[in-house]
Amino acid sequence: MPAESPNEDWITRFFSCAQDVSTEEMQKIWGRILAGEIINPGSYSLRTLDFLKNTTKAEAQTFEHLGKMAFQIPGDVSVIATHDENWLKNERQIYPSQRFLLGELGVMYPSELGFQAFNTKDTNEIVLIFNEYLLVLHRGNIKSKIQLPIWKFTGTGKELLTLIPKQFDEQYMESIGNFFVKKEGKAYIAKVVSIHADGRITYDKIRDIEKN
Repeated sequence: MPAESPNEDWITRFFSCAQDVSTEEMQKIWGRILAGEIINPGSYSLRTLDFLKNTTKAEAQTFEHLGKMAFQIPGDVSVIATHDENWLKNERQIYPSQRFLLGELGVMYPSELGFQAFNTKDTNEIVLIFNEYLLVLHRGNIKSKIQLPIWKFTGTGKELLTLIPKQFDEQYMESIGNFFVKKEGKAYIAKVVSIHADGRITYDKIRDIEKN
């Protein structure tokens, strides 16, 4: 049982927002939000409730489409890697126009940003989290920082990502890993075994990523 109950103001806003939802698809989403908030109060902000209330089905579908590509970089930040725009367009139908739309909606930052990897000399390993899988990056022979182009989700966007069904996109992970391998780093894919209270992650290695 949770240590506390959802805030009364939150409950009031929730039912105010959800009462007019008619489609079965959106009703399921609202149901998952309520269940998540009961289990872990504070999971979903009032801003997130207002976003869902005002979003259209097409906008929700665009968010889900991009959200399936999201992973976490150090700092508990949710992003999409955009190091290979042609691959994203041809293989996953991801386009800059979709980022602009989500930027206008407030769930993604409107401009492309960069994740600075190996920007300090004592950083030899970086772990990128793809739900229950990991992309583990090692410095190898990388001599200077590497900038990975990213699209970054806002706080509201990050909350909504928890509602999207998880999937294992091995090709996407390999594409990102290869970006670093080509720059003389090393990378491999692993599966999470457990996450400890201090943040440490125990995992089983699946395979190395080779340069291609």
